[in-house]
Amino acid sequence: MPKIFLKIAGITVCIESRQSPQKEDPADIYLNRFVLKNKPRKADINIGLKVTPRYRQFERREFFISQQQAQGQKSVNGPGEQRLECGLNWRIGGSGRKILIEGGSANKYQLLIDKKLTCGELLVINKTGAWVLKDIIRGFLQVLLIYYLAKKHQGVVFHAAGIADSGNGYLFAGKSGSGKSTISRIWFKGKGAGVLSDDRVIIKKEKHGFYMFPTPWNSGYPAYLINQKRLGKIKLAKLFFIHHRKTNLAKALSPAKAAAYFSQAIFFSFWDKECLDATFDFLEEIINNKPCYRLGFKNNRKIINYINHLQ
Repeated sequence: MPKIFLKIAGITVCIESRQSPQKEDPADIYLNRFVLKNKPRKADINIGLKVTPRYRQFERREFFISQQQAQGQKSVNGPGEQRLECGLNWRIGGSGRKILIEGGSANKYQLLIDKKLTCGELLVINKTGAWVLKDIIRGFLQVLLIYYLAKKHQGVVFHAAGIADSGNGYLFAGKSGSGKSTISRIWFKGKGAGVLSDDRVIIKKEKHGFYMFPTPWNSGYPAYLINQKRLGKIKLAKLFFIHHRKTNLAKALSPAKAAAYFSQAIFFSFWDKECLDATFDFLEEIINNKPCYRLGFKNNRKIINYINHLQ
């Protein structure tokens, strides 16, 4: 059967299916940076993919439910079609001795995977019988890797932009609307710096310190992501929790205050206490070893020089 290998933050994922994915939109060429051309001998996570017209009924124990319902949204249940409840984004639980992850964009995935998160079966619910690699990467795979990183004590996913500037890695974390895409555009246009991501950044600890990794999970695919060279990992230098301001101002944060801010920008595996503890421990280690700031910035190029000369 055809196999597709992906590599994100050093984690190799193999997706195997009898059916090849649909052709990608040319605008999604950025995602090809995470597809391996040379197939490795083995993968960290192996997924068998099947397309089915309706949800499979599993006996399950619910651990966690995430609900996100847009205003005016109607029930997703259709005639003769089994779907998740109206407004349900993700549902995570157990089924037998395995983990069951259901949901995603338009509620269309069911993943049954072993407790080590290394081998599983993915059902893509689609009446047309088709599947798209972009949807897989941007859908269930993000949730799975958040879980995997915590489970293996390897790292965390930040709601943040990541900038690679002259060998320095700057993490700009914040809530939606805080300026992650804005500051990414400023750095790219103003200095030609590399943007690892403008919305999701993975941080892992390796032999020589903490490193930031690019991800395929961005706020769309703007020019500053597509029109740049392929980026690898970059060593983390400083962390900033950002917001818009009329003038540039950075305030150093104590470890306690840094924890309060940056915990708002981390994706946690709330359903697994061991993973939750591992993520908090990892965050604590980062903020005790790297400078952390609360940064207000103005939308112009002066912020680049301001950050580069920040002591």
